[in-house]
Amino acid sequence: MRKVIEIVCVVLAIGMIGCKISAGDVISSEIRIGDAKFSKTGEVIIVPEGKTVVVEMKDDSSWNTYVPDSVKAWSKGVFIKDRKVPLSPFVMGQYEVTQELYTAVMGMNPSYFQGDSEQPSKGELQQLRPVENVSHYEAVSFCNELTKKTMTDSDVVYFIDEAKTTAYTKYDASSNKTPYMDITKKGYRLPTEAEWEYSARGGDPSKAEWKNAFGKVNTKGNKMIYDDIGYSLWEDENLAKVGWYKFNSYNRTHEVGKKKANRLNLYDMAGNVYEWCLDWSAFDVTTGDVIDPCSTASNSFRVFRGGCYYHFAESCAVSQCYFGNPDFQFDGLGFRICRFLR
Repeated sequence: MRKVIEIVCVVLAIGMIGCKISAGDVISSEIRIGDAKFSKTGEVIIVPEGKTVVVEMKDDSSWNTYVPDSVKAWSKGVFIKDRKVPLSPFVMGQYEVTQELYTAVMGMNPSYFQGDSEQPSKGELQQLRPVENVSHYEAVSFCNELTKKTMTDSDVVYFIDEAKTTAYTKYDASSNKTPYMDITKKGYRLPTEAEWEYSARGGDPSKAEWKNAFGKVNTKGNKMIYDDIGYSLWEDENLAKVGWYKFNSYNRTHEVGKKKANRLNLYDMAGNVYEWCLDWSAFDVTTGDVIDPCSTASNSFRVFRGGCYYHFAESCAVSQCYFGNPDFQFDGLGFRICRFLR
């Protein structure tokens, strides 16, 4: 049995004097567009305003209690030995974006699980299932359209030109045009991979949950989700407490928020649908220096995280990373929204 090395990390909090809002607080219970209110669209504080968080990793025990050393570095997530990851104030969607909200914003629903497809379980609402079958381009354009409807046109984050003068639209998304991001804007966007994983782990490296395979819970009996020669273990009853995956989903998505939330009041960070992140995939993970939490690696793939309803337990681990072309779509891939606190 491998020796488990305790995690050693440093978290620096700056400027919290007089701040009454804490990480995990729900600051908005629902999104409103005109007179319409949308259920399960709350927003949660992850890093409060006025605070900067830097997570400095001294060893690899954030993942090596359940992932063996033989697994490639890019699949072990953001928080690995000798990385220093800064995070600015931001909030994240409490739930994966629902079909109802997506339809209201975009005027259509691309999801496979609707109409005559597999229906949700008894007591679940069809419109509150996560939207899926969405490309990275479409997720980005949704963020801009939602910003326009809930803030102002000048708050949008994504643009079609490098000069960042023309907002990215759903028509640009349909043409698979590459978006450019203005991080000074306060509108909705996709989370960076670092923001996503920090949130999925519960946002506090000093807590036991930080090292758990599935955030809120650890793998059954604290065993690795891979065996010693790298084959994934398929089923895990502890995962079933927090997420929908291959062995409890009945091969369909489910209404968001039906499983236990993690310690930051976020739901479905494991399972149901994968979630697009902002980053380009970085195959070669750099260590030793302060790392920009948003990868700008020059390749053609975008990151998605979190596992989905028809994949096995190991795919839902908080450290596990996947990637696809930005036009990639399938019925197990959706997203959640995020925004800076400006």
